[in-house]
Amino acid sequence: EIYSLELCLTIGCTATDFPPLRGSKPAREPGVKLGRCMDSAMYTLIGALGGVFLTQLANYFLEDKRSKNQRSLKRMELDSAQGHDLLTERRIAYSRYLSDLDFYVGGKKPELSDLMPSFYSALILSESDASEAIIQTLRVARDSERSAEDLMEVKKKVLEEMKNDLQH
Repeated sequence: EIYSLELCLTIGCTATDFPPLRGSKPAREPGVKLGRCMDSAMYTLIGALGGVFLTQLANYFLEDKRSKNQRSLKRMELDSAQGHDLLTERRIAYSRYLSDLDFYVGGKKPELSDLMPSFYSALILSESDASEAIIQTLRVARDSERSAEDLMEVKKKVLEEMKNDLQH
């Protein structure tokens, strides 16, 4: 390989500050070296390593973002499934309570203990407005001097609240 002397020398003077004699090698100052120019293979290697490093760094950030998106997607799926399960449980509890309430009101010998399990399950699963309406139906149903109109009015209100509860 042929290198030009101007490219490879770092300082252009001799150690004695006199021009060198013909045919002699130039003197060097201490610490001044003849530089070897990098060939194109070295530049290619450095460029390739830099490209690999940048690719790995970009992949790391992309994978991190992808995993965060997958976690949020799984969380949304879990929340949706839990919400669906809660609505199903509410629907079942409400229908049992209304059925038991009808048997309690229309029975010849009504026992409050037959109504209480479905009452509590409906009360636990309900939202605040529906729970107040459920409690009110129990109060009216237990009243021995209730009229059929009072009971129907309370049942109508509890049905509306239950429907609102199930639609959210």
